[in-house]
Amino acid sequence: MENKRWKPKDGKIIVKEQEVRLLHARYYLNVLRTANELYKAGGENVLIGLQRFDREWLQIKDVQAWAAMSIPELCNEFPNVGSYVLDLRLIPLEKIVWREKALEAALKIKDRASQSVHLSNLGLAHFSLGNVQKAIELYNEAIKIAREIGDRRGECADLGNLGNGHYTLGNMQKAIEYYDQQLAIAREIGDLRWEGNAIGGLGLAYMALGNAYKAIENYEKSLLIARNIGDKDSEGVWLSNLGIAYADLGDMLKAIEYYERRLVIAQEIRDRHAEANALGNLGNAYNSLGDVRKAIGFHEQTMYLAFKIGDRHAEQKALSNLGNAYFNLGDLSKSITFFEKALAIAREIGDKRGEGTNIGNIGVIYANLGDSNRAVEFNNMRLQIARETGDRRGESAALGNLGMTYANFGDSNKAIDFYEKAIVIAREIGNRLQEGTFLGNLGIEYNHLKRVDKAKEFHERALRIGREIGDRLGEGNALANLGNIAYEEGKKRKGIEIMKQALAIFKAIESPSAEWTKEKLKEWEEERGA
Repeated sequence: MENKRWKPKDGKIIVKEQEVRLLHARYYLNVLRTANELYKAGGENVLIGLQRFDREWLQIKDVQAWAAMSIPELCNEFPNVGSYVLDLRLIPLEKIVWREKALEAALKIKDRASQSVHLSNLGLAHFSLGNVQKAIELYNEAIKIAREIGDRRGECADLGNLGNGHYTLGNMQKAIEYYDQQLAIAREIGDLRWEGNAIGGLGLAYMALGNAYKAIENYEKSLLIARNIGDKDSEGVWLSNLGIAYADLGDMLKAIEYYERRLVIAQEIRDRHAEANALGNLGNAYNSLGDVRKAIGFHEQTMYLAFKIGDRHAEQKALSNLGNAYFNLGDLSKSITFFEKALAIAREIGDKRGEGTNIGNIGVIYANLGDSNRAVEFNNMRLQIARETGDRRGESAALGNLGMTYANFGDSNKAIDFYEKAIVIAREIGNRLQEGTFLGNLGIEYNHLKRVDKAKEFHERALRIGREIGDRLGEGNALANLGNIAYEEGKKRKGIEIMKQALAIFKAIESPSAEWTKEKLKEWEEERGA
């Protein structure tokens, strides 16, 4: 490139247009670098850095596009110097454009270190779009170069990314291997940020394998590290995961507290992906508490955001969550439509866990529609995927759903067998919500077998769990079942009083069970008055 200057007769220096543009580009490259460094500094600098980036974004975008066409050395630098702020501000498709141009530039100038970085970040962008297998391929290319050139920091990052990829595909043991390797290197090079990520990654794997308590221990360590280094983004991530862990243990109120704190941080730093995730988690928590209308509001916000930013994983989850919410409202037609849309996306992006979850949900719908053959077929598929991927929570859910299906067949003994297997896993992984649900189901089947004392015992245990963890739907179901048993035993006044308590809960949470309960009470009152 020619950057010569020339002097006219009056002695003034005239700078050629290409040099002016280069100076302009380098200025905004430094603006981007400064914004990124401020963000990395943490604390109050996070918002200062993001505000500076937002102010100058249009100019930064313009000069990066020019550099991509004209100056490979400069194009190669742009995504690296602004990696943290760009990760928060660009949607995945924009990240792919920036990184592909930078990778082309790095190949032209034979910069191996940058090639590794760009490949790794391209993997992250594809991962965000749900292209997990493509992401893993890119991570493997990146880590190969990092090891060849002795880039321990890059190797550390890629190990964590590979762990996340295999975690998402349900390969938990492989994920743990990668997180362990990442943790060892992070401690070796003294990188607290990566150490926190590795510890938290192990927490994710423990959570998926059903050990919520071990996961919480890891998340709290990662949260402390994030706060100590002023990393607001990671702080939000670990708050979210703590919420998920407490929700899994059935403590919905504590989960909501963590999700709300996560949402505040996401909105504060304007991270739309994190905002969508937090809204979805809040929707799940309120759905579990029985406030379905509120849950639907959160999930609709999530779906809108996910579609807008091109996040296929978040879109799939939002559709699945809407299916669950409409199921709880008794709208099976709308519910199965959402589950089928979610299943299509899960298969498209290679998300085995999402595929299994939605297959199981569809199986539940068929059971409720009375199509027991298809219900068994779908739930066996769900059980197979859960066991293949080491998803203990999914395995418990599939066993419970098979129990429900056989109950619909009228085979109480087979239903009891599946419920008992499901309860064993629910207790092993500390999932009290699942445990309470399956205890109630056992109570129903023992009542069908005329073993009333055993039925009451299971419903009372389900009621205790429902009240302890704030599960309003579970509490209402247990009361309704206990009221029904009391009335059938001849304790009619007691049965009616208990059933009225159940009705009050069902009305408060807009459960479709409210109508059935109201009709049952009317029938009893008429019977007593006759």
